[in-house]
Amino acid sequence: MFSAIRSSTELENERQVLIEENQMYRDRPSGYGHTWEELFRLGFTRHRYQSPIGGPDRNLRETPRERIVAYKERYYVPSNIIYVITGDVDAGAAFAAVESVLGDWPAVPFTADRSPAEPPQSHFRYKEVEGDVSRVYGKIGFHVSSELADDHDALHVLSHILGVGRSSRLFREVREARGLAHSINVLSVTGVDPGYLVIDFTAEPARALDALAAIFHEVGKLVREPVSEAELRRTRTMVESDYVFGLETVEGQASILGHYATLGELDRAFDYPERVGRVSISD
Repeated sequence: MFSAIRSSTELENERQVLIEENQMYRDRPSGYGHTWEELFRLGFTRHRYQSPIGGPDRNLRETPRERIVAYKERYYVPSNIIYVITGDVDAGAAFAAVESVLGDWPAVPFTADRSPAEPPQSHFRYKEVEGDVSRVYGKIGFHVSSELADDHDALHVLSHILGVGRSSRLFREVREARGLAHSINVLSVTGVDPGYLVIDFTAEPARALDALAAIFHEVGKLVREPVSEAELRRTRTMVESDYVFGLETVEGQASILGHYATLGELDRAFDYPERVGRVSISD
């Protein structure tokens, strides 16, 4: 981190690498590829989520080195960095090792640069993009609360009921029972800011509209009809198991700890199963 952009040659090489990575995502119509970028440009009017994380190719190609160095010096500072160490280590020795490498790094004041808030969405938005593909790659986005909100755990369980895994409603009804989609699942963006829940599906062109109607029908059922206690209990167990499975490797432990430390709520990393276990039908 100290000398990451000192070499002009390495910086110029990295510009092209990032441009090629952008192109790789644009060539991918499903998942976090091209349709993901299109959806977020449609779904957000003020929040920074509307801008692709990779940035426009022109910016990557033309931003002066001086601006890149200034950005690095502003944001890559000790008070804005989280260092996670997991595994069979002695805590005192680990802290000493980190201090021996980073101890001379001068502390500087840092204030987080927050995104403009996204105003409430007041009407339905729709966009259709043509491309050289043989299937329809669709996404439906819903604005949801921040990960730190009181209802987030219930929302997380609900998203699993709706579209995570082979036992989810969308998979069973839209894909298996009616054969309207080749693939269907739920993706999401979470964090300190309000998030976005995304239904991602792939269908044949002749079945795309029927797939959309079936998806909205299943979403509507969640509004009209309460979830059964058996389905809720099964889903809570699945969510809790996923969390425990993530702790089986040191990489998983580091990821979970780092995630909640970034949110400024490290304690939430340790009581997650209990919070999920308290989610009820009334939530």
